[in-house]
Amino acid sequence: MNSLVQSGMPWLSARGAVRAQLMVMDLPRAGTVKPLPQELLDGGTDWRCYLAALGHPVKVTRSEINKFITQVPLPVLDDLIDLGLVGRAEQPWRLRRNPDEQIYVRARLAPETITENEARQIQWQEMERRHAFLEGRDLAGDDVYALLAGLWRGDVDVRLRSMVPAEQQALLDQIQHGAQVGRWPQRLVDDHSLWGALAALWTPTETVEAKRSEFHTWRGLFLCYRYILVGNFKKATTQVEKLMEAAAAVDENGEWMLDRSTFAEIHNMGAYLAQQHNELDLAVKLLSDRDVACDEVAARNLTLVRKRRETLVNDREDWQNPYLALGLAHGDPDWKDQYRTLLRIVRGDTEEEAAVNRAERRIRKATSETQFFVVPLSEDIFLPPTDRRSAAILPPAQPLSRRTPAAGGDDLLSLRERAAGELLAEFREPPQEK
Repeated sequence: MNSLVQSGMPWLSARGAVRAQLMVMDLPRAGTVKPLPQELLDGGTDWRCYLAALGHPVKVTRSEINKFITQVPLPVLDDLIDLGLVGRAEQPWRLRRNPDEQIYVRARLAPETITENEARQIQWQEMERRHAFLEGRDLAGDDVYALLAGLWRGDVDVRLRSMVPAEQQALLDQIQHGAQVGRWPQRLVDDHSLWGALAALWTPTETVEAKRSEFHTWRGLFLCYRYILVGNFKKATTQVEKLMEAAAAVDENGEWMLDRSTFAEIHNMGAYLAQQHNELDLAVKLLSDRDVACDEVAARNLTLVRKRRETLVNDREDWQNPYLALGLAHGDPDWKDQYRTLLRIVRGDTEEEAAVNRAERRIRKATSETQFFVVPLSEDIFLPPTDRRSAAILPPAQPLSRRTPAAGGDDLLSLRERAAGELLAEFREPPQEK
């Protein structure tokens, strides 16, 4: 090409001479040479694609560019992405042969499609942390993911609000303001993946209106259980009454508001508390509901209540589960430590000491045949419906930053050679007679 330019061949037109001069230049990028006249921006596909890769404002179609995506080095593809000539609509990652390059290009154009394993494969730590947050894992540090994870521990960092876009700021405000009064927009309490954060941030100071939403029922059930463990049966009874209202509620379509497992837990807890005042007929009725009695644990509880009802009042044992009476979950293997701790706490209170010793004695004398009324039916009822955290609270996934240098002369060689081939084809045309 240099020889052609230097020879001053007679059929080299003014336009052809400038095109040839461009071809012999190493990197005639836009901005490093004078703006090209429109006649130089016209030409065949190879010529226009070469100029496009150099940043010149030529007209090229997506399909013309796509023909080269498989062949060009990655820096050239990155240039085309930065120039806006290749976008996610074309899914250029499908045209790359190298698996890592496929992930890399997709991470630049469609970051929300990158899985945690793919992020790890290309060592994209920010996306790995994003997935770790969504999966509910603990995160240390002070980036947005660590601070957002803190919400699920009840921690609110003042820096967080400035680290998320306006949409997420509004959501954060709604979450925090709602936690002050125990009420949130319906769409928030309907998002099961937010329940962990709402629960961590909200400490109820009064009876929970369980019928307000499934979330409120869930928290009311846990609160009632906590009242039972600390022996506050007056508050527990008041709360379980609210829970029973929720258990009987239906939505606008006439469907039960609660799932059947939560329904069964409420009836079971209500039956447990009904024994306090020997309301055994009520306890039997609550446990006999078909949606409750089908549970194996509830069925055993029903048998215990019926047996208690048949026993003379003076012959009945304490109605409480002795583990719960010690403030422990049923069957807790560390009950002896708790027993000793409670004895130190209640020392001097004859009535409390007697209750603690009575619970200890019942556990100690229990055999494999001994049955206690079990609450809850499953401790999983107190866990959020999902371990995953809500993506709604996250800033949108940002594209992976470019990792390659600007394309050099060697990177553009294949496009340059194709463009040169097009120019040489013009040289082979015989000069026109005047």
